[in-house]
Amino acid sequence: MSYIQYTICCNPTYYYIRRVPKHAVKQYGQFIMYSLGKCSDLAAKIAHRLSVLLQNTWAEKLIVLKLILKQQSLPISQSRIHFLHP
Repeated sequence: MSYIQYTICCNPTYYYIRRVPKHAVKQYGQFIMYSLGKCSDLAAKIAHRLSVLLQNTWAEKLIVLKLILKQQSLPISQSRIHFLHP
């Protein structure tokens, strides 16, 4: 068993394993599994970086999804997006 979050150690290779949120399953599949190598220090650094990147990516996609759903519930005249240029 590994003490590094979202990892397991199996013969002595570390693997990053994480369940994917429902809104991202189409893009990533249900789980992410990635070999991190045999060095625990390096595996910990890579696992942490992967977690940060995935969490940020999933959070952004969730915000966009919520905005799209919110816009779909508005009347057409209110749902148009206007971009302001400096």
